[in-house]
Amino acid sequence: MTQPGDDSGEEGEHSGSLRSAPFLLTPHTQAQFGKMNEDFDSMLQRNQILLPVAVRTSPLYHH
Repeated sequence: MTQPGDDSGEEGEHSGSLRSAPFLLTPHTQAQFGKMNEDFDSMLQRNQILLPVAVRTSPLYHH
């Protein structure tokens, strides 16, 4: 019995690999994310962005 979303017709070594990763980090996108994080942090330090408490206390936000 197949689960919804399974590509049972395409059994390859890359089957579902993109779906299992939320995003793909290449050196290029990693640099872009790094730049976005730096910009975001500098705006936070200048108090230009007010984060809701839920975001500030989230384990995903490591500051």
